[in-house]
Amino acid sequence: MDDEARDTELINHYTKFLGQRSCLFEFKQLDPPSPNPIIVLEFPPRAEGFDWVYVTVGAGRKPMPKTKDPKHRVEFLLYSRQCQAELAHVLAQIAAYPFVNNTLLAAGHTIAGTSHEGVIPGSPLTEFLITPVYFEAEDFDTIRHTDGTHTEVLWATPLYLSERMFVKERGWKVLVEELFIEHEVEPADLWRARVI
Repeated sequence: MDDEARDTELINHYTKFLGQRSCLFEFKQLDPPSPNPIIVLEFPPRAEGFDWVYVTVGAGRKPMPKTKDPKHRVEFLLYSRQCQAELAHVLAQIAAYPFVNNTLLAAGHTIAGTSHEGVIPGSPLTEFLITPVYFEAEDFDTIRHTDGTHTEVLWATPLYLSERMFVKERGWKVLVEELFIEHEVEPADLWRARVI
């Protein structure tokens, strides 16, 4: 399957579940050997109480390094309470991360912040946790392509450094499925209070 056909299948899948996008960002200068370009689509809230959604197109053009299944590809999603165009660049960097660092990104993996600055200016959240997508319809997180490959959509959740360290010690499910629920955390709030 060529890149254009794969990208079209992804975009059609996202549109089916998320509605019409409000913006498209294209990043052509990502560090090699990242797939280039990486596109990030921005979707406005579908209804009151929903979040802005940012998703990648292009990371799945090739399998991640060190994957056991070359037919398995990955794209990434990020939620935000507000429209934040800066998140497009952040998400493109996450999509490039496994290729630049010759590593696998899967549920439970974390990405350390590269500075003390937040994921966007002013945010106290500096790190990321990769998890399955929790807040979409059941069929959203896997796209089955016509060439027999499939793409999994993973959620990049912004964290505090202390929360990332907690995940390394106790596991991501304790943080997300216990502490976030106990503290009524809104993960799409980029200025939320810390739980650890």
